[in-house]
Amino acid sequence: MVRNESRYQGAEAFLARKSFNRSNIISDGCTIYSYGSHFPMARHTAEGTILVNEDRYSRTTSKHQSALWGTLGMHGYKPTDEVADVHDEYRFRVWARMP
Repeated sequence: MVRNESRYQGAEAFLARKSFNRSNIISDGCTIYSYGSHFPMARHTAEGTILVNEDRYSRTTSKHQSALWGTLGMHGYKPTDEVADVHDEYRFRVWARMP
């Protein structure tokens, strides 16, 4: 199910590794951002997992994050117990696709 709202379209584009730039959500195919490159919401890894930023930024960014998390779940991704040390400022959790 693909929702029409930009935040869901951006999440779908990110999962498909496509570029997206609309309504304050930006994806370069590898990383998806809320309101510009200062807040990465998630990024793909070479191993096929997705690193998801667990930190909060604003009320609108929280809506973007909720849309992303819901879309990841619809595509079979679940958060793991692993936290990745990939950014000085934000905490990223590893999400993996579950069978």
